[in-house]
Amino acid sequence: MAAEEISLRVDLGSSVLDDDALGECAAMLAEELADLDVNDVEAAAAGDAPPGTKGLELLAVSGLVVRFFRSRKLLDKLVDTLREWLDRNDADTVRLEIDGDVIEIKGASDDERKALIDNWVQRHTPPPPEPPPSPPAPAPTPAT
Repeated sequence: MAAEEISLRVDLGSSVLDDDALGECAAMLAEELADLDVNDVEAAAAGDAPPGTKGLELLAVSGLVVRFFRSRKLLDKLVDTLREWLDRNDADTVRLEIDGDVIEIKGASDDERKALIDNWVQRHTPPPPEPPPSPPAPAPTPAT
């Protein structure tokens, strides 16, 4: 069975950075995420362009869409990369979305953020495969 491609939307927020600085931060995060085994990382759409403009849609300043094949290992790598990035940067809000399931974390401690995101990740990964059944025990040999 082929793995299902899914999209992870990541939106960053900050109480100390302006839109330009936050956009630069998002671009740096996009580069880090693109180094993982993902299919694509692109700027997220923020909606349709205003009437009368030539653009097709507005791009979110600090939003990214990461496309990848559903895998617990890869989703864990994505989340670990995001956590490490958050620890090094001034974004204090992160919003993650897969298949309409959203988690938004603002002002949480590292431990709280880890617990919340781990719980959310668990909902989006397939359960581990069950081990194959044990082979039947050999039949006893008759005594001679």
